[in-house]
Amino acid sequence: MKMAKSLAIAMLAVSAAAGLAAQTASIHGYLDYTNFAVGQEFQKAGDGDYIESDAAAEFGSFYNGRTSLDVAVDAQNFHFETGVCLDASLGTWYGLYNDVDTSASNADDIDTIFYKGNVRVELLNGQARIMTGKFEDATFGYTLAGYALGNMPTGYYAQRDFGQHFTAVEFTPYKVDGLGVMVGLPILPVSGNGVNYAAHNAYPDLLKKFKAGVRYAAPFGVKFVAGYYNEVHLEGTANYSEESLYTEAWLQADMPNLVPGVALNAGYDFRLREDNDAMHHSFTVSGKFSPVNRMTVALEDRLVYNGEHYFMVNEIQLFNQLAAAVSYDLGKSFVAGFNTQFMYAQDANGSTVSNGRLANVYDDNAMVAEWMPFAANVATGTPGTYIGVYGYPYIQKNFQNGYLRTGVEVQYTGFETSTTSSAIGYRVPVAMCFWF
Repeated sequence: MKMAKSLAIAMLAVSAAAGLAAQTASIHGYLDYTNFAVGQEFQKAGDGDYIESDAAAEFGSFYNGRTSLDVAVDAQNFHFETGVCLDASLGTWYGLYNDVDTSASNADDIDTIFYKGNVRVELLNGQARIMTGKFEDATFGYTLAGYALGNMPTGYYAQRDFGQHFTAVEFTPYKVDGLGVMVGLPILPVSGNGVNYAAHNAYPDLLKKFKAGVRYAAPFGVKFVAGYYNEVHLEGTANYSEESLYTEAWLQADMPNLVPGVALNAGYDFRLREDNDAMHHSFTVSGKFSPVNRMTVALEDRLVYNGEHYFMVNEIQLFNQLAAAVSYDLGKSFVAGFNTQFMYAQDANGSTVSNGRLANVYDDNAMVAEWMPFAANVATGTPGTYIGVYGYPYIQKNFQNGYLRTGVEVQYTGFETSTTSSAIGYRVPVAMCFWF
């Protein structure tokens, strides 16, 4: 670990020194040391009474601190960036990032503090570019984000869970103002003897996993984005096989001026399993407006339908997530806000939820709010109904390069098949975030 830290420091120093002779060099950082002053949960199974846990500090979070340090260097037509992500002890960030140890006869995954490292080359006076490397949940401008829930439910071109490496060519021709086209492959930097790597870089398989995107800012004020992933491989599966693949396509539209005073966007996402032709459909619509001076309201709704056999044999699933985010400027850099979500799902055989999330590796939507207490798993084999309600009133003090926020998060979940379970949880976050 000490070697990894020393290497990170050396990397940053060398990059910064190199930047002195470059056209532009910058170092940025982000620190999030959110913890929880108190939290508690109440669990109930069947007709029994709620079982109360002890109130505890730092309850419910899978981490207590994150530090990101990034270096970016621009030299003529080249743009290079790299960065490290550290936990509260300045070690690897909970094993979420991996590299490959090729020193052994059988290459193995190892944890790394480097969460990105990539380069981009500009060509034809900015009309074309080549990019390659390791990216952190990158969309490259070919997907939209909803106003209340963040990124719409489409995959990333380079994603932490499904592979961070991506090599692509992008075109933005002057003659068609507002047009962008990108095509790329998830080329890995090694082809060792370990599981996945050699097979994934073999061209008969690699060419099948191409990814493409198109975006167009129309002159009448609407921006369209569309994307296509051919044979997405789930990194959690050991081998390149039809059982671990799906194809994904989407179309989204950003409409900031369609309705006066209301910014709107909408999207549709489609996924198809390779092994059984089972289908996933997702629809998203969101908007943001200001009903009164100093107040902003964002609304978003996501409707997901997973057809028969999509995530489990003989299972069908309908899932809806409705969210609202309200903020009010109190003056003197203080903001009061309220975030809320209502989640509802139904299925045919009681298989929707596993440990508070949709039990579906082919669908990354969440059933409940992240890292909050949730009801226990219920029995399978009969139709199920699942409800989640989340609320978070807060007050925030903004600073020039950060903020301090506190409030109360409360969540109720109730699941019912042939058995029932429910849970109520609350916690008091103290968010201290800073960037430079």
